[in-house]
Amino acid sequence: MLLGLGSRLGAESLTIAPASVWENWSFPSGALTLVDGQLRPFLFRKDINAARGATVRGAGVNVASATALFDGDPETTWALDADAPPENQWVELDLQQTLPIQQVRVHFHPDSTPLEFFEIALSDGERFIDVANVLVEGLFRFGSNRTFSFNDQHTVTIDLENRPVRILRLEASRRMEDIRIAEIELIAVGDNVGFDLINRGGSVEVVAAIVALAGNAAVMFDGDLSTAWRVNPLAKGSTGGGETFGDYRIDLGANYRLDSILLFGEPIAIQPRSRHFYANFLSYQFLHSDGSLAPDGTLEWQVLASLPGDQRNLLDVRDFTHHFEPIAVRYLRLLYPTSIGGAIIGGGIDDTSLRLDGLGYVSELQLFGSGYPERVKLRSPVIDLGSEWNVGAVSWTSEVPAGARMVFRSRSGDEVEEETHYFDSKGKEVTERRYNKLIKSFRGPIEVVIGAGAGWSAWSEDYLEPDTPFRSPSPRRYMQLEAEFLSDEPDAAAALGDITIRYSQPLASTAIGEVLPPQTEPGVRRSFSYFVHPTFDRQNLGFDGLLVESTIPIAFEDLIIDGDGTEVEYTSTEGGFRLRLPSRVEAADLLEIRFGATIFQRTRFHTTLELDGAEQGLRQSVDPGDAVTDGDDADIVSLPVDDALFVNLAVSSGVFTPNGDGIHDTVLFSFDALRLTDARPILALVYDLQGRRVRRLEQSGLAGHYDLSWDGRDEQGNLSPPGLYILRIEVVGDAGTESATRVVGLVY
Repeated sequence: MLLGLGSRLGAESLTIAPASVWENWSFPSGALTLVDGQLRPFLFRKDINAARGATVRGAGVNVASATALFDGDPETTWALDADAPPENQWVELDLQQTLPIQQVRVHFHPDSTPLEFFEIALSDGERFIDVANVLVEGLFRFGSNRTFSFNDQHTVTIDLENRPVRILRLEASRRMEDIRIAEIELIAVGDNVGFDLINRGGSVEVVAAIVALAGNAAVMFDGDLSTAWRVNPLAKGSTGGGETFGDYRIDLGANYRLDSILLFGEPIAIQPRSRHFYANFLSYQFLHSDGSLAPDGTLEWQVLASLPGDQRNLLDVRDFTHHFEPIAVRYLRLLYPTSIGGAIIGGGIDDTSLRLDGLGYVSELQLFGSGYPERVKLRSPVIDLGSEWNVGAVSWTSEVPAGARMVFRSRSGDEVEEETHYFDSKGKEVTERRYNKLIKSFRGPIEVVIGAGAGWSAWSEDYLEPDTPFRSPSPRRYMQLEAEFLSDEPDAAAALGDITIRYSQPLASTAIGEVLPPQTEPGVRRSFSYFVHPTFDRQNLGFDGLLVESTIPIAFEDLIIDGDGTEVEYTSTEGGFRLRLPSRVEAADLLEIRFGATIFQRTRFHTTLELDGAEQGLRQSVDPGDAVTDGDDADIVSLPVDDALFVNLAVSSGVFTPNGDGIHDTVLFSFDALRLTDARPILALVYDLQGRRVRRLEQSGLAGHYDLSWDGRDEQGNLSPPGLYILRIEVVGDAGTESATRVVGLVY
């Protein structure tokens, strides 16, 4: 059995520790953190001290203690050496990424002497470029200097107004005794959600028509302004009259709460004399999606921010900033025109038009927000149980405050496939052929990943509570888990502890279930039969209980085993009912569980075999299948094929008299809403015969039966005059709105 690091196998359970999840499960790494033995989402902050993630780039004296400048401890210090020459009295800090800095603060220890004469120089990360147009690594340009003379303050502050900074250099101008610096702070806008996006589980896809792509789009998120992305307009390019667009599609890997976007476009990676050939954008739109799908199966996109068209945006304006109300974003699109009136922007179609070597130039695309991610998904590797064990339940320990949720899903199967992945020495995945051509020093690791093979089940319904019966087919040899951290509030997040999989010898070799009839009229209560066909061998334990569950109310009616009625102990549960049998079943061929229900949408029913009680006993899920010869191979009851969103609309009376005598004071209208899997608006609108709206009654709900009433009063609470009124019922579904009207009379 492949357990993974940190897993413990007991007689009837497999426990997976948070450290094992952190090490072996797949998830967007920047979205989660392992703290105090628990796995929890990362809290993104505003107004952070970016120096806390810095490194010492160098120091003229006391290099070993220079890390005290950003360790957060005001008592540890970096000291200047009064005996060293002035040119050695310096230190440089590297933030490891360029960030918009609001303020620099230098704190001298209160028991030391403030440095009187010194200079602070800042670099945004621009490198020197040699005569061959090659960036000189490690040699930065410092474009902002601030000189201090006769300083007597223990805290020195520099306001920068979101200037991009990567390197800070502090250099003393004169020798002085007892100079100790406790902390250097660089206050940034916040944690950059987009930093190192690709390595943190995100991706970038670029689509650009009538242009050539240049380089790797991932450099937009590497924290380095000296690397950039753009497209190359084709020389003398023309679209033939059509309009074309560049389209950068970004998957953040998780749903983050964003409130601002900073786009840096200064082409500092290009020789200054050639920078006017590299343009930004004439205009653009940022679109976003939370992952919701449109009816055609594509992502639903909404506009997040826009840049109006202006020729100055191409070469004169280099950096762009957008602020907006916080919103959860999984996917981003940067959509911009690459042509005007059929001519490519920068294509140089004639001697008078603009000729560019780069368009859509982006040095860095930075994303900021605050709070926990709204949604983070993580997935286990394939878990090999060694043989066909029966998985009875999935459980976990967690801390879930108000405003947060934690859900699991599972799938299972009996076959796996091996996938081999090849990497070069820099960690980039390459083909096997390319890998074999590399010299040995350029080769990286080879990873073999075990994935789901043929016959695996789909991902199960959500496990909402720990110790939930296994919702995937079992017994199976292999299984896989998926979990989601959900934060409905930005300041609330769950914390995950151990995950436990409970397993046992199978109660039955197989257990196939099927519900009949497979289709019914909506809103009509009727009886259904859930058939279970078990098979047994000598190693099976048998079962003495049945748990039947659904998302709608169901009521037990009868149990028949191999054609004979059976007396059982029946108890209701939150999702259905539980049956306790008079004796253990070890050799039955067919069980029929009869129950009553009213169906308003496509509904699934699930049955679990149980042994030795519900709390401490064993469980085995019943797989959907062909349990009886005339079945439809399903555990689902569906409605007739049509698009109706509600049926059975009825009005209690054509006339009502709201005079307060308790008789016909209100008119009641009832109906059955169908096919609403998520809460949707349900409206009752009352109009007079002139078409003026008198009253609006609204609620949000799922599929089911509804009773609404009107007391004859308008929106202000005044009694409406006698007469005829039009009642309009509207139900809003995924694909549209359905409505129906009735006429009622008001008399008093």
